[in-house]
Amino acid sequence: MELESGKCDWVLLLWSTVCSLLTVLSAGHVTGPLEERKVAFSVGLSGGESGNTGPYSTDITLVYKHIFINIGNAYNPATGIFTAPVRGVYQFRFHIIGVGGRGVDAVLHKNGHHVAGAYSQQNQHFGSASNGASLLLEVGDVVYIKLRANLWIFDNSLHHTTFSGQMLFSGSCPLRNRVIQYTEKQMDYSLDLYTYRVSCMVSGADRVDRHLRQETSEESSQHILRPPTPQPTPVPTSALWKEVPEHPSQNHQVQEQILP
Repeated sequence: MELESGKCDWVLLLWSTVCSLLTVLSAGHVTGPLEERKVAFSVGLSGGESGNTGPYSTDITLVYKHIFINIGNAYNPATGIFTAPVRGVYQFRFHIIGVGGRGVDAVLHKNGHHVAGAYSQQNQHFGSASNGASLLLEVGDVVYIKLRANLWIFDNSLHHTTFSGQMLFSGSCPLRNRVIQYTEKQMDYSLDLYTYRVSCMVSGADRVDRHLRQETSEESSQHILRPPTPQPTPVPTSALWKEVPEHPSQNHQVQEQILP
């Protein structure tokens, strides 16, 4: 059973793309890191000094100065803000401590919205609290810790006040993304090649069609009706013979054959 020409062309195009993709994967042309991107950070509020941060008349974003790790550089130590580099699920935790006589209250924010808070109030000595959450983040989403207004927070070189986060898993596959990018390029090339082949086929078909038309025209011209060639009138058999008048010197009849 033969495939229609259009379907056959698309089957060949698809097969060519699949073969190209398998060739690329086997040859290692999909370059770059194919493993899951790693994102993790852990920071402390104090850069080595000992003391309180706050109180302030409004909520402020805490800028954690001490960097334990910052894999992927998604945390900005100048602003205290974590920015998601890829779509995925991230886990965050924070711990706070405050001196007695004033409460300590900090809130985990995502894109300006309250997510989770931690609060402690001690009349004497220190009070501490901690909290955390796992969040689905899109690329460019921001997460940070805010100190509530009129409260303070304490830290020193022992790093009691910390903020940490890590990506548990991403919502995209690097290999899949790279394969898609390469496949799109191959598809563009294949489509260009397919278009070129189709144009060649069309031009070739036009030439064949013109040739066939020319042959058909010549054959038709050879079969144009012409007037029939005149044929000699048949002579009746009875007319092939006739009597010859008698010769004065002969008394008998002589029959003469008349040739046409």
